[in-house]
Amino acid sequence: MKAFALIVIAAASGFSPDTHAACELPVPTAVKVLPDGATATEQDMFAARAEISAYVEAAKAYVACIDLELDLAKQEGASAEFNSILVNRRNAAVTEQEAVAQAFNRQLQAFKAAHPETQAASQPASSTGSGAGARARPQ
Repeated sequence: MKAFALIVIAAASGFSPDTHAACELPVPTAVKVLPDGATATEQDMFAARAEISAYVEAAKAYVACIDLELDLAKQEGASAEFNSILVNRRNAAVTEQEAVAQAFNRQLQAFKAAHPETQAASQPASSTGSGAGARARPQ
């Protein structure tokens, strides 16, 4: 039943076993312009938090897509090398996601230290949730 559900989801999402471009890793452009927490305004921090959150959600979708590809590859009897490539892509995405969240959280801490009277973007960025941040899947 699970296999059928995965095939239905894959078909609905346009997945083709011959083209694995359906999973696109988002570019963490928000980190490129991450505000310096010590000098940033509250507005800057809110804007950065929104960008980081959007990136994290897109990265979670990428990881979920890779998970789907892994499940389908396993069902199709894909080679160990192919499965290993997918696992490596997944792990790299999770590592990047964690690094992006940590970079924002460092700036958020600096902002809070410089502006103790405000609670701007007071929630740290989370790189995990809904299982997407879990580490390597067995091959």
